[in-house]
Amino acid sequence: MSDEECPHMGSCEMYQLFSFAGTLATWKINYCTGEYARCERYKRASSGRDVPVNLMPNGALLKKKAAGAPE
Repeated sequence: MSDEECPHMGSCEMYQLFSFAGTLATWKINYCTGEYARCERYKRASSGRDVPVNLMPNGALLKKKAAGAPE
């Protein structure tokens, strides 16, 4: 595992998707502060492509919650 952090950590919109810190910590350990070069968000951002807010580091897309839906 790499000791380097992803250069996109400060601007990554993924962090807005999680309200539970434990879930975010798991993604950060596995991608952001580890092997970030395998992160789909990093790959897209680095190549100048759009990065959907709901794109997970593993390439899966989170289902977007409908506007006005209960938490």
